[in-house]
Amino acid sequence: MKKILFHTQDSFDAIRSRAPMSQWFYENKNLQCDILCPEGQDVKLSNGKVIYYKKRGLSFENYSQLKRLINTENYDLVISRAIEQVILISFIRTRGTKVVFFLAGFGKLFDQGPIKLFLTKSIYKVCFQILVYFKSAGVILQNIEDINYLGVKNTHLMNGSGIDIKPVEKNKNLNKIKIVTATRLMKTKGLSSIFKLCELLLEKPNIEYYILGEFKHLTKNEINIINKFNLSPNICFEGFQFPITQYLNKSNFAYFPSEYPEGSPRFLIESIMHGLILFTNPMPGCSALISNKNGFLITSEEETLRKIVQISEDETYYNILSKNSMDLFLREYESNIVYEKLYSYLQQQYLNRNN
Repeated sequence: MKKILFHTQDSFDAIRSRAPMSQWFYENKNLQCDILCPEGQDVKLSNGKVIYYKKRGLSFENYSQLKRLINTENYDLVISRAIEQVILISFIRTRGTKVVFFLAGFGKLFDQGPIKLFLTKSIYKVCFQILVYFKSAGVILQNIEDINYLGVKNTHLMNGSGIDIKPVEKNKNLNKIKIVTATRLMKTKGLSSIFKLCELLLEKPNIEYYILGEFKHLTKNEINIINKFNLSPNICFEGFQFPITQYLNKSNFAYFPSEYPEGSPRFLIESIMHGLILFTNPMPGCSALISNKNGFLITSEEETLRKIVQISEDETYYNILSKNSMDLFLREYESNIVYEKLYSYLQQQYLNRNN
């Protein structure tokens, strides 16, 4: 049996995406996939091993642990997700073990002013190309814009990380319109746009808005604003929630005003799985999720609200858009499709016995 290691800097990524992927590989392809991730969440894995870092990020301790693991386990392939893991594996001699870099998106790196942004992107691109060349690594990216920007060979486009839940078509109540946002509550994720939409909804008691995301990074002023909005019965800042299925089940629209490039936002993928109609910004990774006439680009909060009301008044039109969302999920983002394409890439490039 071939054996691979998937290491990630995010324990929630390990739970939500890598554990189901590992199980699918084992059951369908007779491939063992171990997971290395930070402590913090209990990752359940029926087949294969879960190994924990004590904490996430770049450190000598994490480097040493990864090096010992590679030296003692006979892995055919190591997949390193996120730039921290890419850097760690790049300084470890992997001998016969092949390496793939997996980057979900670059937005957090490029959250700077225009001059610093240009310099950061240029330096990042060159450094990444050097690491790819040095390790003879393959690359997995989640949107075509990132592929074109980095310009490295042997790159695989992966639509999200796979969701192994089948969508169930529901007749949702349009008498009480429901909007949902699930994101990190921060400036570059569109917090000001979320606040503006909330302000408009104070005068629309027939529209409920659920905002999911933790508060710990917020300023006192932002928390005060949230507390005031929460006094309104139709606006609910719920804090961090996992899973978010109960909110998606009852919602009609997903609002995701991210202001930086994404990979393939899981929130939007889960939203189309539940037939939600999307409103998002024209950012890499976001606009691809409305490619099936199942949503709209945000031009302003006022226009978004006007469009939501218009769609909700036409049930036939609403049902067409909702079905378009689910059709897109089944065609591009459902786990069997995503995992099969990923396995085909890994098998052909790295796991073939003749390589």
